[in-house]
Amino acid sequence: MIKDILVHLSRGKSPDVAMNFGVSVAARMGAHLTGIAFRYEPLIPITMDSYEMPPEVIETQRVEPSSAR
Repeated sequence: MIKDILVHLSRGKSPDVAMNFGVSVAARMGAHLTGIAFRYEPLIPITMDSYEMPPEVIETQRVEPSSAR
């Protein structure tokens, strides 16, 4: 029998289907439910010279995928 369930939670504003499904399966199976959400930091390449990354590029990488739609 399933005793532990791990669900990836979205950070967007839309309803989280995975969470709802995880809750219903955990309730039906009497399992422990754990949710996890990730926050991604931008990947900034390291260059050999002292060239600075423009702030617009860094901010573009920080935008959440769900809000970029």
